[in-house]
Amino acid sequence: GLRDDKPVEAKVPRGWKLTHNPCSQIFRLTRKYRPFGGNTEEFHEVLARMEIKHPEETFRADLGERIDPQHLTFYYFITKPRSTSQGGMEFMLTSIDDELVVDAMTVHSTPEEIENAKSGVYASVEKRRLRDGKYRGPSMNELDDEFLDEVLDHLDERGINNAFAETVMSHANFIEQLEYEHWLTMLAKFGQ
Repeated sequence: GLRDDKPVEAKVPRGWKLTHNPCSQIFRLTRKYRPFGGNTEEFHEVLARMEIKHPEETFRADLGERIDPQHLTFYYFITKPRSTSQGGMEFMLTSIDDELVVDAMTVHSTPEEIENAKSGVYASVEKRRLRDGKYRGPSMNELDDEFLDEVLDHLDERGINNAFAETVMSHANFIEQLEYEHWLTMLAKFGQ
């Protein structure tokens, strides 16, 4: 806890609420949002998981240098109030060295579909298989560039951009260090 290289806790973006349960790799950001000129409130939720490290794939054994950029995949959901009976949208996003990349975009037609999608993100293999059995949308690199620009504009209007991706990455690093310190504490108690 006293080391010099310990990451500092990033500020939670304005309007967002961060939740993390101790001993969990998953954290969540939530907010209510009213788009510019819109008359319907949206609910936004980001589900993220600390990076699972595979040292043999991440670092060169001889030099200790990172061979791929630091990245974190997270999920961003937009839903309307349940009274509208609409589903919502799900974006699979990756922060690669603090740049936002859209990996996938899925449209869910009912509130039940989107709740199943949320609960299946980091669930057991069986629940994930059920979630991923739904058509997840086209490969983003196959979409027209102008359409993809519109998707990025849609996200940017809601504050989901490179700066947000950097913030999510910072929270993942900070939470990982909290969990590491907790792990060390448990290890020390076990050794007594």
